Amino acid sequence: MSYLFSARNTALIYFIDVISLYLLNLLSPEAVIEGQVSHIAWLPYSFIIAQLIALDRRSWLPLTGAVLTLFGLVFVQLPLSAIFILTLSILVPLILSCTLMRNIKGSRWNGGFFLRTSRSRIVLLGFVSPLLTKLMTYGAGLLYTDTPQLAHYFYSGTEIYLFTAILSMTLPALAFTPVLYSFNRLLFSSQGVRRRFKRQISAALNTLRCPGSRGIAWSALLITTVALFCYPVRNSFFAGYLVPFLFLIFIYGIVQFNSELMQYAWSATIFALLQFNQNFISSSDYAPLLVWLMSTIVVFTIANFWLTFIKRSHRAMLGIVHAISATDPLTGLPNIRSLEKRLIEQNGGALCYINMHNLYLLDKHYGLSMRLHIKRIIAAAFGGRPDLAYRIHTIPGCDLLFLLDTEHRESQLLALQQVLRDLVLSWKGRVYEMNYQLAWGHYHPSEEFNRFINKLARLAESAPEDDIVVALDEREAELAASIDRQWTLHAKVIESLKHSDILLYGQPIRTEQGEEYREILSRLRCGDEILTPDRFLPVIREFNLCEKFDLLVLEKSLCFLSKHFPGETRKRLSINIMPATLVKRGLGMKVIALFTRYRVATSCAVIEITEEQELLHSDNARENIDYLSRHGVKIAIDDFGTGMANYQRLKELKADILKIDGVFIKDILTCVVDQKIVRSICDIAKEKNMEIVAEYVETEEQRQCLSRLGVTWFQGYHIGKPVPCEP
Repeated sequence: MSYLFSARNTALIYFIDVISLYLLNLLSPEAVIEGQVSHIAWLPYSFIIAQLIALDRRSWLPLTGAVLTLFGLVFVQLPLSAIFILTLSILVPLILSCTLMRNIKGSRWNGGFFLRTSRSRIVLLGFVSPLLTKLMTYGAGLLYTDTPQLAHYFYSGTEIYLFTAILSMTLPALAFTPVLYSFNRLLFSSQGVRRRFKRQISAALNTLRCPGSRGIAWSALLITTVALFCYPVRNSFFAGYLVPFLFLIFIYGIVQFNSELMQYAWSATIFALLQFNQNFISSSDYAPLLVWLMSTIVVFTIANFWLTFIKRSHRAMLGIVHAISATDPLTGLPNIRSLEKRLIEQNGGALCYINMHNLYLLDKHYGLSMRLHIKRIIAAAFGGRPDLAYRIHTIPGCDLLFLLDTEHRESQLLALQQVLRDLVLSWKGRVYEMNYQLAWGHYHPSEEFNRFINKLARLAESAPEDDIVVALDEREAELAASIDRQWTLHAKVIESLKHSDILLYGQPIRTEQGEEYREILSRLRCGDEILTPDRFLPVIREFNLCEKFDLLVLEKSLCFLSKHFPGETRKRLSINIMPATLVKRGLGMKVIALFTRYRVATSCAVIEITEEQELLHSDNARENIDYLSRHGVKIAIDDFGTGMANYQRLKELKADILKIDGVFIKDILTCVVDQKIVRSICDIAKEKNMEIVAEYVETEEQRQCLSRLGVTWFQGYHIGKPVPCEP
């Protein structure tokens, strides 16, 4: 059955080939060279090449039959042997060239004329094959010297005639094969290939319209120029030597418009010029000028191919650049530019913002490497889920974005949470638990993209810890008001820091014997308003103002000591430094420089380290603490007992004072567990010769109980409320 089907196809191809070759033979431009009517572009030759490229071996049999039939119809009185030799002279060099290219390029050597117009194809089919054909016909001419009908092919006259004969095959092989290749693809390919090919042609034609008036102007200029060259009235101004002007037109066209379309336009233009060549080659020396024109066309056709190749390579390179620009090179994840492009293409969509607050702290302490490592782990986790992998996108900073499918939003949010819950995030042998907050919303291209992302980020940051997923659509008005308040507060904080409008309050820390020093609690003054730490500290942390704020507080505190306690050596003040400040390289030197500037003894101040696990593994933090300790500054561990790895911190950090967090103090009278914890802390601290401070002491009974457990210093409202350091 397959054999019969193949036979039908071969017969159909043969029938189409006979008609096509016969019509092309009639349309082939001719000229009189040395008294002989000769083809200057034998179009059947380009059709044969095009079909060999399009159909490969399937075309050998029908082409052989069709060429024999063509020569039998054209040269009716020739003997069959001459027709057979002439057919072999045409087909054998071309088939050998195609076979050689198949061996060089592989089975897909003919995978597209425009995509694979290589040097080997130009050389073998455009030059080697015509030369071999001419040699074979020259040899045949020695056998048929008395057959004038074969003069077109077997005549071996002067050099001009020889060049014309070779160029009559080289020129169509290069200039007309693209059009006839497309014709063969449309005829003999499958329905899907034909539809795709038609779309490509339609897209090529659209390039003339897309740039606006440029495409129309270019088309009008080309048509007008060709019409003037081919006008049937001789005019010395529009002569053959002005043909290079056409080359400039096509160079512009190749650069500006679709290169495949330019191949078709070039073929049509060359056909018109050659068909009406006597109208613009007005010279008594007709043959040399015609050979020059044919050679020039061949050269520019090759240049045309080369320009097309360069443009295609440039376009491919741009595609690679665009692909690279849409991917974060450090994590391998699609970036925010890629996401914005996708949202515009699909006219909006649902987005989920993944906030990782822990990663902000880790990034501050460990730097870029830690952040990239965590994101790579997340990318690998999503890589194992093909339904989710292409939807995760990275953004600058520590967070991620996830593109939701609107129809399956709920299931994708659940899958997203499951992937994040199952993640094991480790760094240098330590496992870290990440806290995720998800905020999603619907984005429309009419809204500014960065503003929308900012709203999602704010919503995720402000979401309650027990509400893992929040929807922007339900809280947009509330969020907008919150953002306005946040920016207003930010402006106030910046203005206060700019003018050093910091108020110092002191809360006493006292022993039973009455020895006392004060912890500095700061406030910000914004005009007539006083901002408490619970309002301004989140802004300071968010906008990375921790170091500036802490150093301002320290400077004001040292200025107060210099003014009111000159020459004092006993400890007088305890000053908090945030973790984000302590991990800054060189902080210790800045602190000691302030002590030196205000001539305050380092023994007068205590530096309190706010409880943060990450300080334990920060080299900068250790170096700063060691530097301060060597210069006589006492170090206090604040809020001890909360968080994680506290005993490890107690073991590794060089500290002088231990402050027990109030969570263990408020129920100390009734909770036996709290009493045991406090006693344990006191025992360990005493082993390290550390002073112990109990915070949030509210009653005398609490103070007495704590004293029995081993606490020596007390702080809280029972001891004294914060009061301004300056009246």
